[in-house]
Amino acid sequence: MQLQVVWEWGLSGMVKIRKIITFLGLGLIINSTFAATNQEKVKACEQIMAAGMFNGLLEDVCGFEGNVKANLMAMYDQTQCRKIIPQSTVDKLAKDVVMDTKKRIDAYSKHTFCEENMQPYVDLKKEFK
Repeated sequence: MQLQVVWEWGLSGMVKIRKIITFLGLGLIINSTFAATNQEKVKACEQIMAAGMFNGLLEDVCGFEGNVKANLMAMYDQTQCRKIIPQSTVDKLAKDVVMDTKKRIDAYSKHTFCEENMQPYVDLKKEFK
C-alpha cells in the first residue's frame, strides 16, 4: 500500500486531504514497518511527519482534541525516522504544510476549514485507540 500526501489547492483538495487523513494511520504503519527499501521508508517517514504537522495545525487552529499529532510523532519516533530524515527536509515540510494550511483557511474561512477536517480527524483518532 502506498499513500501520497497531496497538498492540492481547492475544495477537491480538501476532500483528498480528508481521505488521506482517514487512511493514513493504518497505511503509514504498514508502509513504515514493512518498507522494502530505504527510499520507501524515507517517503513513509516524510508522510508521517507531514501528517503530524497538519494534524498539529488542526489541533491548534480548530481546537481539535485527540492527540493525533502526538500519536503520529510517536509513530515517527518508533520507526526511527529521526535518524534518516534531515532537519532541512523537516523544515521544508513544515513550511509547505503551514503555507498550504494558511491558503486553505484564507480561501474557505477557518470555520469551513475546520468543519471539513473534523470527521477525518476523528476517524484518524480512532485508528490510534
